[in-house]
Amino acid sequence: MSSTLTKLREATERFQQGNATFALEVVKAVLKDEPGQIDALMLAGQIQHKQGNYEQAVRYLGRALSLVPGHAVLSANLAAAHLALGQPKIAETLARSAVSRQPDHFGARLNLGLALSAQRRYTSSADEFSRALKLRPDSLVALKNLAHSLHRSGQTYFRTRTMLQAVLERSPGEPETKAMLADVHVQNAETDRGLSLFEELLDLKMGIPVNDGSRYFGAYLLALQYRQQTGPKDLFEASRQWATRYSLCKPIEAVAHKGKKLRIGWMSPRFAGGPIACFLKPVLEAFDRSQSEHYLYAIRSHEDSISKQFKQQADAWRDLDGLSADEAAELIATDCLDILVDLVGHSPYGMLTTLCRKPAVVQVCWLDSFCTTGVTYIDAFISDSYLSPPGDEQYFTETLVRLEPGRLCYRPQIPVPEVQRQANDNGIVFASFNRLSKLGDEVLRSWANILDAVPSSRLVLRNTMFDDIEVRTAFYRRCDDMDLRQDRVSLRGYCSYAEIMASYGDVDIVLDPFPFSGCTTTCDALWMGVPIITRIGSTLVSRQSGAILNALDLGEFITESTQDYIAAAVALARDDSRRSELRFSLRQKMQTTFDPQTFAAGLLVQLAKLASRTWERA
Repeated sequence: MSSTLTKLREATERFQQGNATFALEVVKAVLKDEPGQIDALMLAGQIQHKQGNYEQAVRYLGRALSLVPGHAVLSANLAAAHLALGQPKIAETLARSAVSRQPDHFGARLNLGLALSAQRRYTSSADEFSRALKLRPDSLVALKNLAHSLHRSGQTYFRTRTMLQAVLERSPGEPETKAMLADVHVQNAETDRGLSLFEELLDLKMGIPVNDGSRYFGAYLLALQYRQQTGPKDLFEASRQWATRYSLCKPIEAVAHKGKKLRIGWMSPRFAGGPIACFLKPVLEAFDRSQSEHYLYAIRSHEDSISKQFKQQADAWRDLDGLSADEAAELIATDCLDILVDLVGHSPYGMLTTLCRKPAVVQVCWLDSFCTTGVTYIDAFISDSYLSPPGDEQYFTETLVRLEPGRLCYRPQIPVPEVQRQANDNGIVFASFNRLSKLGDEVLRSWANILDAVPSSRLVLRNTMFDDIEVRTAFYRRCDDMDLRQDRVSLRGYCSYAEIMASYGDVDIVLDPFPFSGCTTTCDALWMGVPIITRIGSTLVSRQSGAILNALDLGEFITESTQDYIAAAVALARDDSRRSELRFSLRQKMQTTFDPQTFAAGLLVQLAKLASRTWERA
């Protein structure tokens, strides 16, 4: 026995000194004589893990655990090996077993957090990383993973920012952490700070994998559109830079179906409750299925009532979650689509690098895309004549396809109440239910001027981030700086979609932010009978509300300057009869203008034209 312990001690020392090969040979010699030696099996598993031989690590550690079931340290180490093999559910079971027996085991807590994070259960993973950090307050890995989980769970608050900054102070070369910190600044309406960090990140010449670099650049492109000074030329040039860096790959020789029905693919990470449900679902339901068939490609998996409805509407459902760009492209190509419609562009969780491989003969961008992709393998960009006026062709690498009266067709994602107007004797209620990232200083100053000009008026702002007290406190400080009186501003946090729609009964006028205007929120408000005042700019994203109002023949609420924006809001606040008329006529106007049957028929005609033109050239 003493000889065995001496050998294992020597093997451990050599392993710690970096001589893993020698250490493993010693351990194997011990196991040859004593196959059930627990310490030898554990050390062999650790060495194999360190060398990247994860299956061998699982074999050794699994044998050891079978001899001492429930052993906390073995369970934690085996969890780490399964994590390395991409098996987070098995890892979670093992890590939970470990923490149930030894709650203060740092490695078990950390591995449980990693297993939960790998399954995108970020709120739960943050709890485990927080517990691990309490066990080892100086652990950088626990701090980093806690900050990342908080960010990924949507908590882009000041606590998250402080943690991300602390990680970068100790490890300045963390690109993912820097990207998250940049996003936190953008989400808190600190656009210039966020852009500065993104620019630092994009200047790095090495060490960032292509998929991550593509993601960071896409986030930078989105952030650019929150800046007042950004024009369409800026977005075009930045998109072309993205394409220069990330679209250099060999295209697939895709083959079209060319059957009796047009085979259309739709690709999105958001086939669930949200904007896609409002704008795509009613169109899918309205398509003539005798002329078309529809393949849905889910970039991310969701399980809710809306995702189930999307699956029911699909002629074929393909799950791309977890696939590489090459794997996704190969899968799409096997379906022989006539046309593939990407619903993401440079927005989060997109797969533009997959489209760079040209998995479909004809590829189109629509919906959640606000500027050119810059990718020459994408053939068309669906817009309308208001969002993309004549002359905007110079800012797109794609052919512009303009739908009339607009590029969108809207229906609420769930049944909503009839239009109501609650009795309100306390003055005009203005509102905006948009993201905090859209509420820049110029927006707040204009709102202050509107409230000053309309006595007894109030402003209601709703955003999930306002659930955080530090965010509310900081926002109220910004209101003070912009002369926007706190006693006339109500900040409200999360509520359900049904509650949001019902709350429009208490609102008189919606104030659209700029330059990143609303879209879903604009349609929600109009559906509930509430007019909206918007200020347009030169970018597509700044003209979204304007395009919707233009289609509804409500040009009186579209302005081109801050001064006119303020004046239009004040004039409508003083016109009780006009607001009353709009309250009970807007929904009918929306239903008529954005009729799913008419829209689907028109869209199908345009998609068929794109496909046939390509076939003729082939």
